[in-house]
Amino acid sequence: MKKTNHTIANGTKLAVRHYPSHGISGDMTDLSSNLVKRRIEQLEQNYLRINATTTIDAFDIATWFSLSSHLDTSQLGDFSVVAISRQFDNKNLCQIQLKLVPKDTSYYPSPRAKPQVHGLQSAIVAGSNAGDINQDDQGRVRIQFYWDTVTTGDKTSCYVRVAQAMAGNGYGSQFIPRAGHEVMVAFLGGDPDNPVITGSVYNSTNPPPYKESNSTKTGISTKLQGESNELYFDDKQDNEQIYLHAAKDLLEEVENNLTQTIKGEVAQTVTKQIAITTDDNYTLSAKESLTESAKTISITADDKIELAVGSSKITLTSSGITIEASSIDIKADNALNLQGMNVESKATSANKISGTTTSIEATSSNDIKGMSVSLDAQTTLSAQGQLSAEFKSGLKATFDGGVMGELKGAILKVN
Repeated sequence: MKKTNHTIANGTKLAVRHYPSHGISGDMTDLSSNLVKRRIEQLEQNYLRINATTTIDAFDIATWFSLSSHLDTSQLGDFSVVAISRQFDNKNLCQIQLKLVPKDTSYYPSPRAKPQVHGLQSAIVAGSNAGDINQDDQGRVRIQFYWDTVTTGDKTSCYVRVAQAMAGNGYGSQFIPRAGHEVMVAFLGGDPDNPVITGSVYNSTNPPPYKESNSTKTGISTKLQGESNELYFDDKQDNEQIYLHAAKDLLEEVENNLTQTIKGEVAQTVTKQIAITTDDNYTLSAKESLTESAKTISITADDKIELAVGSSKITLTSSGITIEASSIDIKADNALNLQGMNVESKATSANKISGTTTSIEATSSNDIKGMSVSLDAQTTLSAQGQLSAEFKSGLKATFDGGVMGELKGAILKVN
């Protein structure tokens, strides 16, 4: 900014603004200072300009003269002629209008009106290979107009801004045309130094992604090489859908809650691993049935795993396994093996072990205790000790053979 040396009546402040082209980059300090200096001096000379009328045709532009006589002595001095206008009346009398400035004042002609560009221009985004990204850190691209048949290379123009649906400080929409794309270029205020790309258009070289006639699809498809990222909406009657395709990875990030409502079915096919991690609880529920199938299913818990159906429950903890139910059936088609340091079978009413052959065997000792112990065999009951056999009663012991009773031994002692 530069201020004038002159004072305006009533202290009024006037400002003249000049906006440089957005296509100019780099340090413009010296250029701007020079332009401002000359512009302010050009405006100041208007402040000192004098209009004069004469009938003497003896003046030319860029000549000067001395005014030595005037009713207002403050007007005396040397003046330079900067403009002449001659008018003749029907009597061939010439009236000459002069525009003068003090001779010691630098003269700057009024700036010419800048050429203007009306309407839109069509251009191609510059770049080495079609489809390449060729933008700067402000999202601007270089372009080449169709009428420019001379310029070659990537630097065909200044960097041109691209209009977006929203452009905030680090946020908004960003769709930057790439090399080879045809774009429409407008000029702010018609200024050829202020171009802006207002949009892109398809052509025979770059057809649209959904090029069938009367297409019901609307969407976005981006591509650099190989697969494309795509999102489209299909409004075909009775076949409406939204399609999303990721060329490689699909990332979702939600700062708070994610709620999905699906009124039909869900089908997912995953060729590799699925991992779900939560810092809180994980609940999976189904009103009808829940089926899991795999070669191996592993369920691990730090504290407890509990399976419950009504009042029946299986609880797994680090210290043991508890099974609770009104009735428990354990069946094996071949063999059932129960093994442990201590195995205890306990019933509050009755405890029954049955089979074609039942064997109770211990490597050390085997105790059978109860208020009453009954051993009953349909044919033969055999009790045998490899070294000795002892039958004892605290009060009374009875051996009854029914038809015949026999006690036998090499030495038989009855006392």
